[in-house]
Amino acid sequence: MKIVKTACAIFIVLIIFIGGYLTGKLTTHETTREIAFGFASNENTEQINYSKVITDAKHQDIIDNVMMIFMHRKPLQSPNADLGHPDTYLQMKSPKQSTLLINSKLWFTDEGAVIGLCNGGGSEQTEYFSINQEDADYLKEQIDIADN
Repeated sequence: MKIVKTACAIFIVLIIFIGGYLTGKLTTHETTREIAFGFASNENTEQINYSKVITDAKHQDIIDNVMMIFMHRKPLQSPNADLGHPDTYLQMKSPKQSTLLINSKLWFTDEGAVIGLCNGGGSEQTEYFSINQEDADYLKEQIDIADN
């Protein structure tokens, strides 16, 4: 009899836990981070069109991987890229807090990629970093750069 009561108690606790978990999963869709990939407009090169946006509500793994790529970048003193014409622009935002977390430009090279991290107004406040080929290939996959 004691075993039946214990089994029933465990079953009830399990049902309550699963119910709460599923309710939370089904009702929480708020985006807290988003990554936008952009390209210079063909008509106006000063205009950037952000054609691809990835949110953490749908692709948390991609957001995490891009954050790790940016965390493991290596400083670069003299970038080997056409600094006037980046291959793509990348912004990471927090829509919930209306904050721009990362504002950068990317140049893909034979060795990987160069990241120009914009720290304010103007190109003189841009810091340059490098990432390896594997990380650059991952970013290319996410951007679908062949389509743009």
